[in-house]
Amino acid sequence: MPKYDDITRFEAAKRDCLSLMDAFEGAHFGVVSFDDKGKIDMPFTDDVTSAKNMINAIYPRSQDIARGTSLNVAVDPIVDMLERAEKNIAPSKSHGLALPCFVFVLSIII
Repeated sequence: MPKYDDITRFEAAKRDCLSLMDAFEGAHFGVVSFDDKGKIDMPFTDDVTSAKNMINAIYPRSQDIARGTSLNVAVDPIVDMLERAEKNIAPSKSHGLALPCFVFVLSIII
């Protein structure tokens, strides 16, 4: 379990994302960030190194730059990513997405 002494909630969230990637080897991971707009930073991938690099590359921005934050703006990019993944990720033996799949959603406003 990661320690969270003297770090921001944002850094704690990033650590949690990285820990989940370590715990679920073989899973697919996607990254979405949002402030006043949502965006797909990385579509689903099983390339854990690239996904970790993307999580580590995301930094919060000042409220002076963006106009607030709303999780609602992340919904469309998440749905888009899930729909594309359903078509592109090899299905499991039953049907649908290969499981497990994680979407990490990070607010980039401090």
